[in-house]
Amino acid sequence: YGSRDAEGYRKAPDGKPLTVILSLRAAAISRETQTLWRRDMDAIGIRIDFHVTPFQDFVKELIAGQFQLSAAGFGGIPTGDGILELLDSRQPPFANQSRFKSAEYDRLVDRFLRSPTVPEQVASARSMTALARAYMPLLPLIFRRESDFVQPWLLGFRPQVFSTYWQYMDIDLARRKRLD
Repeated sequence: YGSRDAEGYRKAPDGKPLTVILSLRAAAISRETQTLWRRDMDAIGIRIDFHVTPFQDFVKELIAGQFQLSAAGFGGIPTGDGILELLDSRQPPFANQSRFKSAEYDRLVDRFLRSPTVPEQVASARSMTALARAYMPLLPLIFRRESDFVQPWLLGFRPQVFSTYWQYMDIDLARRKRLD
């Protein structure tokens, strides 16, 4: 993808213009998302088009695999194992929207879920992370940070098991400054 056209955009190996299509749901934030993606893709010389559709149609298209790239969210899971499903090839398309398939990743998911100790789970999770980084079938863009405030008289409250995942994320400030 190194050759470029007269406008400076990259060409596909067959010489045709390289264009990626990002599917977005129709929402107030979509215009801002398009602006940011266009700016960033222009910076690396890749044309981008947007497919914006109502939420219901967006979900149907995601499940049917009718997208090239998507800016979709996944949340509302009280435990960390739901995040593992995003790349587990045995999950239905609703969960594994990227259709990622890796026997090694699936084995690691099983090992994670069956591990009797936290260190074994962490080792499996780190291996899954390494595979996900190598293949990059999805790229997390936004991480929600939440805090729980509970009165002492509340009984039975259980915080989310993986509520501190953010502390393991790397932030490359030097790279961010170069991109800005």
